[in-house]
Amino acid sequence: MSHRLTGLVMRVMQCITIVALAMAMNNIAAPPVKAQGPPGGSMAQYFGSYNYKDMWLDQNSFTAYGSGSTQAYSNPYNHRSKTILTLTSPSGRVTTFETAYTTGAASALVSLPFDFGDVEAGNNFQVCSDHFNFCPVTNVNFASVIGSCTTLALFGGWSEAWYTTTVEPLPNGGNCDYNLACDPGTDVYCTFQGGIPITTFCTKKWIKEIIPIDSTGFCDYSHKKREWWDTKFGTCGRHGI
Repeated sequence: MSHRLTGLVMRVMQCITIVALAMAMNNIAAPPVKAQGPPGGSMAQYFGSYNYKDMWLDQNSFTAYGSGSTQAYSNPYNHRSKTILTLTSPSGRVTTFETAYTTGAASALVSLPFDFGDVEAGNNFQVCSDHFNFCPVTNVNFASVIGSCTTLALFGGWSEAWYTTTVEPLPNGGNCDYNLACDPGTDVYCTFQGGIPITTFCTKKWIKEIIPIDSTGFCDYSHKKREWWDTKFGTCGRHGI
């Protein structure tokens, strides 16, 4: 009788072992506890973020813009995100915006109005973003990205034109015509005057006209600049590229 009982116990133990091995091979597990993720999943799927930044030049105002955002991956822990965005112009002008920690997307927008100093200093603007994420459950920051920078040429130099007058002496106390006076082999890139003389108060012999150009070659006539000089020291054409 004892031999039969011993044999039965051994067969039961073999069956238990086979079932256990089958469950392991087929990855059978109990349903996951809420907020733990799927069976075999990684908690890393919750501890990251979508980071974004961009910059562009508005052709209507020639204002430079930068934008950026941080958004934590979908998670059950109420993770919060923050963005710090900085836009720097070629002449060194800087603007910065820092968001608060927030659920969802932490978005920042910065801008620098047009300044001719940026055109003359170069064409490259730089936008830098810092991205932060915070878990209130564990009270720790995670997946931070500091100093992610992009440089982009928003300007394409400037168009330069020279005009002169034959009126003598100067100043004569009235108006006179300044006619386009480009050297042989040079031409005006942005033809605001279209060959028509500039009629204005006679102060000095030369007028230097500068018109900014964006990276696509678009001439911004609304921000043209005119300077009066005693002598000519430049040439007509596109410069600063």
